[in-house]
Amino acid sequence: MPHPPHSFAQRFIRGNILNIFWNNLLGGLGLLTSFLTLTALSVREFGIYQLVLSVVVFLDAFSVNFFDEVVQNDITRAFSDRHNADAKRLFFEFAALKAGVSAVVAAVLFASASAVAHWYGEDIGLYLRIISLIMVVHALQSILNLFLRSVVSLRAIGAGAVEEFSKLTLVAGLFVFYTLGIREVLLATLMASCVALVYLVIPFAREFRVFLGGVAAAPRFMFRRIFQAYGFWILFRSATRRAAKPLRPWLIVTLINAEAVAFYTLAVNLVSMIKNLLPLPDPSLLAWEAANPQRLGYIFSRSVKYLFWGGTALAAVSALMVPQLIGLIFPKYIPAMPLFIFFLLSVPLHGISRLEGLLLTAFREQRLLASFFLTEIALSAAILVAFLPGVGLLAVGIETNSAILWRVWFFYRRISRKYPFLRLRFRSFLRVDTEDRLIFRRGAAEVLAFLQPLRRFIL
Repeated sequence: MPHPPHSFAQRFIRGNILNIFWNNLLGGLGLLTSFLTLTALSVREFGIYQLVLSVVVFLDAFSVNFFDEVVQNDITRAFSDRHNADAKRLFFEFAALKAGVSAVVAAVLFASASAVAHWYGEDIGLYLRIISLIMVVHALQSILNLFLRSVVSLRAIGAGAVEEFSKLTLVAGLFVFYTLGIREVLLATLMASCVALVYLVIPFAREFRVFLGGVAAAPRFMFRRIFQAYGFWILFRSATRRAAKPLRPWLIVTLINAEAVAFYTLAVNLVSMIKNLLPLPDPSLLAWEAANPQRLGYIFSRSVKYLFWGGTALAAVSALMVPQLIGLIFPKYIPAMPLFIFFLLSVPLHGISRLEGLLLTAFREQRLLASFFLTEIALSAAILVAFLPGVGLLAVGIETNSAILWRVWFFYRRISRKYPFLRLRFRSFLRVDTEDRLIFRRGAAEVLAFLQPLRRFIL
């Protein structure tokens, strides 16, 4: 039985460092690409571009992407339990399903482009054809990524940044030397997606040979068992999330006004960017160690400690800096800053909440996750209806902080009762022990090793 391509320490420490680096790089590259796109396109063109992209969001509802998390978890658990034949069968089944569904949806979109072009113009038809090809490439990317994440390969982490860098390079070249319209942006997206696909092929081939080379797939159907076990809860949770997504803005515009929606949108987008800076353990690492209580307890206790204090520091710095920057760049959005600061109170608990959700997924607690999500939606709606007319937009902050406090407490209570090895010693939160110092030194060494090639290039 092959082990993951990195040691436990490398996966826990280096994985978090690489996540921070690649996620921040991806965000920065995305901002540059968006800036060039906004600069080149007229307001009307940008509106059409967003409408074209909304087609992808709509068609995603007809995919099977919402099963990725549980399938990845079960493949990793199969590898960890030395059931490689089951892992191979499940991967092949789900890969065929994803590729088949994506191909059918893309083919329907490609074929219907001519009819759409008849009503809205040939340009729209061309855009939809390009979008259909992008969907196929992204489906293939998703299949390779799912396998690499399942074997806890760190190579998959940078694929998004590679794609965004390729897109930025193409968009910048077109902007400077040719012309940049909707067609060019979509073609750049397609070519960048192909580059990222090639980037994933080599590590996929290597890891597939290591883990599944020479292994005969299990004769029984695996995905059907997953669907029968918790397919309903996955579909229910996905549908509920989609239905609840517009809840806040519609309640705000109904009980306050449209201007309040703009302030809310800015505040929630800013705090989302800040929350994304918090590193989380690899979900596959949690699934891989699900049968190892000692290691899983170690990951949970250390991650909760670092996420809480890291989130607290991040929230404090953001409270000092972000309002100043908004006042300087977008003074008309200063009224959104009290809500933004209120939202920051949830940052120290955000990472813990996400970690608990990943753990419950690793333990296959889909029913608990789905039923709790419905309860949380009802609680949030009740708080908004009760407080929006009286305290205005700050009611959204009350709802957000109440919901995350309730979620963290509820999940921890269930986790600690069912899995006693995950109980926390809260006194350890207030001191830096020998293990903390060892992790910090190892993390610093990983950062220096990661930056060494860059130093050689510069010097």
